[in-house]
Amino acid sequence: MSRNKNAMTRYLALDRCFSRGWRRRFYIEDLVEECSRTLLDSTGSATGISRRRGARRHLAHG
Repeated sequence: MSRNKNAMTRYLALDRCFSRGWRRRFYIEDLVEECSRTLLDSTGSATGISRRRGARRHLAHG
């Protein structure tokens, strides 16, 4: 099965976060928690998602 099988679910969760109010500041932990909660609700899997190691380093050098 594809690695991105839950991509649309994650995208919709992030869209809901960002459309709630443009004045609110979201931190990565908030977004990861919301995506994990949405995946748990839709799939019943408690694994959720996690932040990749080195993501900050990759973004800083990009």
